[in-house]
Amino acid sequence: MDNLYAWQYGRPMAYFRDRMPYARAMLEAEGFSFDRSVAESAIHHHNLNPYLYEILLDVTNVSILFNKIPPKTRLNYLTFAELVHSICYRLSRFQPLHEPSSLSDLEDVYHIGLMMFMITLFMQFDHSQRVLKCDAVISRLRSILYRDLAELDNDLVLWILFLGGIWITDGPDDSWLHWKIKKMTLSMGIDSWAEIYSVISAFPWIRNLHNTPGIALWESVYESCQFC
Repeated sequence: MDNLYAWQYGRPMAYFRDRMPYARAMLEAEGFSFDRSVAESAIHHHNLNPYLYEILLDVTNVSILFNKIPPKTRLNYLTFAELVHSICYRLSRFQPLHEPSSLSDLEDVYHIGLMMFMITLFMQFDHSQRVLKCDAVISRLRSILYRDLAELDNDLVLWILFLGGIWITDGPDDSWLHWKIKKMTLSMGIDSWAEIYSVISAFPWIRNLHNTPGIALWESVYESCQFC
């Protein structure tokens, strides 16, 4: 609940919990592994704050794990809970949403992208919580996307556009994000889901979780922005 409160209202968390070593050990016991070298080879930017970089490694490993896990295989719920909450608490502690950001643009984009990734993963396993809009997270996402991010990798920005779009699409005010996605894809010279997927899947992205809403988002953007 502490993380939900922070995502919705941006308020300080009353508690902190980080049991990643335990979660990794439990995964190993279940036959799954977090391979640091594999995760590092998949990361595009290594010049991040060390604390954020370690979170990125863990989230990348989460993405690799869920993309490789055999169909119908279920993780132990307690292992999953420790994994998700440990990462979410660390993200909230690293850059609290109630405080002005002190991060570089690159770090801000990664921070909000990793947070959106974890929100979509967490809510997937508790559909009743989907009524939450996570206003504080969306507000931070919007403020970042309205900056001049021209010096950043377009691939990275497209990734957070789609993670954010998956969460807020069909809301009362999603036209701004549709326009941002269309503008970005035009500047990158891509106009199909296959091309988009080849870009955003290079970052943390779970096929079975994100592809279906990602395709729906792209179709909505393509249809609504034909005459933009």
